Formats: sequence, structure tokens, C-alpha cells
Amino acid sequence: MYRQVLVHQSQRNLQKIFWRSNPGERLQSYTLNTVTYGHASASFLAIRCLFELANECEENQSDIASIIRHDFYVDDMLTGAETIEHAQYICREVSRVLKSGCFELRKWCSNDPLVLQNIGETNLSFGILELGADESTKTLGLHWSCKNDKLLYNVEKIFNDQKCTKRTILSLTAKIFDPLGLLGPVIVIAKILLQSLWIEKLSWDEVLPFSILAKWTKFTNELSKLNELSVNRQVVCEGATKIELHGFADSSERAYGACLYIRSIDDKGNVHVNLLCAKSKVAPVKTLSIPRLELCAALLLARLTDKIINSMTITFERCVFWLDSAIALAWIQTSPNILKTFIANRVTEIQTLTKTYEWRYTPSHDNPADYLSRGLYPSQIINTVAWWHGPDWLKLSVYEWPALEHKVDDLPEIKSKVLAAGPAPVLACLDEVLPKSLDLKKGTNLSGQPNRQI
Repeated sequence: MYRQVLVHQSQRNLQKIFWRSNPGERLQSYTLNTVTYGHASASFLAIRCLFELANECEENQSDIASIIRHDFYVDDMLTGAETIEHAQYICREVSRVLKSGCFELRKWCSNDPLVLQNIGETNLSFGILELGADESTKTLGLHWSCKNDKLLYNVEKIFNDQKCTKRTILSLTAKIFDPLGLLGPVIVIAKILLQSLWIEKLSWDEVLPFSILAKWTKFTNELSKLNELSVNRQVVCEGATKIELHGFADSSERAYGACLYIRSIDDKGNVHVNLLCAKSKVAPVKTLSIPRLELCAALLLARLTDKIINSMTITFERCVFWLDSAIALAWIQTSPNILKTFIANRVTEIQTLTKTYEWRYTPSHDNPADYLSRGLYPSQIINTVAWWHGPDWLKLSVYEWPALEHKVDDLPEIKSKVLAAGPAPVLACLDEVLPKSLDLKKGTNLSGQPNRQI
């Protein structure tokens, strides 16, 4: 992509290189005429060219312009359509617009072969598409099977015979590629173990304590089981007449997290619930109360929801957020003015990003975000239906959902009310009003005027 973008003539002298084929030759000076890999401005210049092509077709084809602006990740396009005809139109028109700027799209793939029937075979990609292929070597990678329209995970073999230290655990954890957080309950185990190493104040290359080493060994031994996992890419049902967004948040002493589900109803009235994305964090090293951590989880959910709503083109008929903490729920539905600073700051942001009436109570055993706060091993997450599809009652009528009211009699973290009392000050008003030069008779007459008016 970069090599298709010409640099202005006046700037090309800034891209000179010296080269010779062997040490015996003289150095030759070359000038690079196109955008070059490694320059800080390279990605901006290439993407700016895409945006300019979008601007040129905005007036006549605003839909194509929108796809070029929003559905590209550098030089990879990820988009979709409701019908085969519309998908074919997108392929044809996006290719035409980009070709006018010397960008030719290749390696097309789709979950329906009819979409690609008019594209030359040399420009097709068959089989499995690796997502995030430009990332560094991954311990765990995400793939898309075009034929089955499923997301797959590929886990490299981890050899436990090497010396296991804080350095190796951090290295392996950083290479896990899970952009949607679908494996959040698994990855949070690694996060908790990594935090334990910091709490133990171990050096980078110090051998791990047996208790931590045993947990890490079990984790890595099971990681390969994720190769058996496949997740449906499509989260909204066919012919959806109603689409809702449901979020859950939960916390434990070690971690907290939030997950989002799409609840869609088809034209026959069948309800479909699928996991959309999730995010987790380890709890701060400084101990916080569980209600405070639950509020942090609620804030994480609000931020995640805001990002999703602003990123997706779907219009949600309803957004509902579920907590199993009655105290955190009561805080969210309280004015921040009467709450202590830590609580008030987070409640203010939550109330800015969401509406208070969208928050509801769910029993703890029905909260799938509990898996994010406590963790699941790979062998467990594969068969945990509640994680992938939410609680069973989400597929039922709204009248069968958990009750709305769950009151807290004595809400903590409320500002103390301080009442001050004291004698009313006596104002020497006559000293302010009466001039010093007045004699006694004139002063007496003047001071009596207010009484006469009353």
C-alpha cells in the first residue's frame, strides 16, 4: 500500500539511501519516490489517501465513502452486507474507487461464494484468514474460517521445560491476541498470576514459588484446548426485527470485568443471544471494598458500551445493564452531589455515558461477568453456555426477567451532613447609616424614619 503513494517532488531528497551490491563496489545514492516503511508519517499518508478517495466519491456514493472511511484497518477491509446483491455492489464499487487511486484490492474472501463470483480467481483468498497477521509472533492467534463463518483460535505449543520466571510469563501473556475479549475469563487467570508476581516482589529472572508455578503450568497445559473452540462470527440473527444490547459487570477481590451481549429477535419471534465482546482488569494492589470494585466494573461496562455504540452501525432498540451488587446499583441511581469523592467521580461518568433507568439488578448466579472476575480454564470455557449466550432468562419475555427493585436501607459512602449554629451577628447599622457630624436631635429623627415606614 505504501509503495502506491508518491511523495511530493520537493520532499524526495529526504528519502535518500546508499546501496552497493558487494563491498568492492562504490556506494550508489538512490532516492525513494514513494512512501517508505518505517517513517513515522507513512501510515498517516497512506490512510489520508484513502480518505481523499472517499471524499471524491462522497457526493454520488456516500455509502461507499463511508465504507472506505470506517471499514479499513490500514490496508485491510472488513465489511459486510445484508444481501448477496449488496455485497457484490460493495466489492465492485470499492474496487473501482480504490483502483482510481492505484490501490488494487486483492485476497478477497467471503462466507458466501456467490459474493465473489465476479472477482478473478487470482484475487481470491481461500480457507482461513488470520486476523492481526501483522502483529508480532503470537502465543494465541485469532482466525476466521470463511467457509464456516466461524472464529477460530490457534495456540502455539508452549514448552514448560524452560526456566519459568516473571519475564517468560509476561512475554507469553503479551502475545495473546484476543481483540474482542471473547477469551476474557481465560486471559484473566494469566493477569492475576502476573499481578501475584509483582505482589511477591520477585525479580525478572527469579524462579517462581511452587504455588504460582503450579497454577501457571496448569494454565499453559490447557491452553492448547482452545484449538478445539469455534465461535460463530454472526451475532445478530437473520431477519432481525428487534436488536437489544445487554451488559453485565461483576467483581471479585482479584479482578473485575464487563461483557456485552446482543439480543436479537427474528421475524418468527425466536430470541437469539450471543456474546459480542468483553473486557477485564485486575483489581488494584491497594485493597478496595467489594462495592467499590463493583462500581469500577460498572464504569468499565459503561465505557465499553459507549465505544461499541459509537463503533457499530446497528441501532439498538434498548440497552440494559445488569449488576449483582445492590449497593453499586444504588450509587448509580443516586445524585453524585451527596456521595464521597471516589464514588461520586465514577457515578458522574457512568451517568454521563448511560441512563440511570437502564441499570437493573441480577442475581449473582445469573451474572456471566462473574467468569471475568474469577477466571475459567480453557477446558471449562468451551462448554460454559452461560458465557457464550448469557443467562437463560434473556431468551424469555421481559416480564420474566429479574425484578426491578432491590433497595438498600443504609447506603454507605454518603457525605456526612454538618449543621453549624451560632448567635446571629448584631450589625451596627446605625453607625453605617448616620453621619458622624449629626447632632442628637437630627439623629433621633432620622433613626425613627424606618419605623414610621413599617
